[in-house]
Amino acid sequence: MPEPTELIEYRNRLDDDHQLDTAEAAKFLGLAKQTLYNWRHLRRGPAYLKFSERKVSYLVRDLREFRDRNRIDPEAR
Repeated sequence: MPEPTELIEYRNRLDDDHQLDTAEAAKFLGLAKQTLYNWRHLRRGPAYLKFSERKVSYLVRDLREFRDRNRIDPEAR
């Protein structure tokens, strides 16, 4: 299913050094916030910055890298 145009435009507007909070990062990846919470607890998922117990953010470059690493091309040989 194609991604909504507004999500694609949102992703393209962000530079690599931009920091996103958990809700924004989840939107960027097309996931639920809870998924990112769970992955952090399990030490999985994209790299993140932790400034305190409550302040977590994600660099756009890390989200893009995570997305690209998890891309599967069924036609690749």
